[in-house]
Amino acid sequence: MKRLAPIFLLAAACHGPTLPIDLRHAYDIERTHDDSASLDAWKAIYARCEARLVSGQKARPHDDCGLAAYRVAQMEERLEHFRVARDAYLNVPEMAHEPRTNARAMTRAAEITSERLHDDAFADELAWRTVDAFPDEVPTDDALRLAIKLGIKSDPSALAKRLDGLIARMRKTDLADNLIFERAEIDRTVLNDPAGAIKEYDLLIAEYPHSSLRDEAFMNAAHLERAGGNFQGAIHRLRQLLATRRDALIVGSYNSIYLEQAELEVGQIFLDDLHEPDRAAEAFATLADDFKTSTMRDDGLLELSRAYLARHTPPADADKRDACKALHRLVRDFPDGNMVRRAKEKLGELGCE
Repeated sequence: MKRLAPIFLLAAACHGPTLPIDLRHAYDIERTHDDSASLDAWKAIYARCEARLVSGQKARPHDDCGLAAYRVAQMEERLEHFRVARDAYLNVPEMAHEPRTNARAMTRAAEITSERLHDDAFADELAWRTVDAFPDEVPTDDALRLAIKLGIKSDPSALAKRLDGLIARMRKTDLADNLIFERAEIDRTVLNDPAGAIKEYDLLIAEYPHSSLRDEAFMNAAHLERAGGNFQGAIHRLRQLLATRRDALIVGSYNSIYLEQAELEVGQIFLDDLHEPDRAAEAFATLADDFKTSTMRDDGLLELSRAYLARHTPPADADKRDACKALHRLVRDFPDGNMVRRAKEKLGELGCE
């Protein structure tokens, strides 16, 4: 028996501490889907927490009081008592000591204020208050998105200046890459400042290599460079993105929804903008051959046929043979792909056997 004791202890540890009776009771009532009774149960716990706070007693463990405060707010919201719910969310920081709980509560208060109470001025204030107070918490991402949405609606230039100040102050926080990306998006989509947007995207790319926004920054910067006629700059950024795939293959699997699109666009820039069909064909063949799980391999083959036909004007017989070969492969290997109909039309136009 003594040899088994550590196993029993480990099993018990895996289940975590037993919930206090009042929390168990509140959760049991929630499972009955009686929202009013659930609200009363959580309010009772909140009242006991409030009494402890007033009397100066030690807080309950595991942030139980913060949980109770948050659940009271959620139940009020579920019952569509939106103003009461908003105020309850704002009261959560008085009870909770977990920053993530507080960030989530503040963010939800801002969202309700905007979406349900239609008070954008106060919602904006709450959203920015959350950004300032909790820049390292995941829920703050949503607060920032709301602040951006409201700022664009009211005064985009003032919003851009505010973001500039936050970027300078919060470079070492978890929110920094989001701030920079949103600043770039404002330049790109609202203020019509492509150079400013590219500068911000490049800052994100350079300083935050592990950001989930980095791949999109590469793509957006490349699109802006191409639109401005800097085709080599566009290719450079797309190839930087593609290099992340090659590097990751050394240490393990890596997948990005942007990689196959980047390879396709490299080929299209070489073909349509730089008029270098041989280099375009290399990119399209890479997409068709190397991206084994991609749904865009048929796109690569259709574009490959176009690159072959662009090698000479008019196309030589060898160009047509190579184009026909690529189109036949598309129809054979991807019969359910989006490009089959166009491939068959092209096969008929070229008179392919």
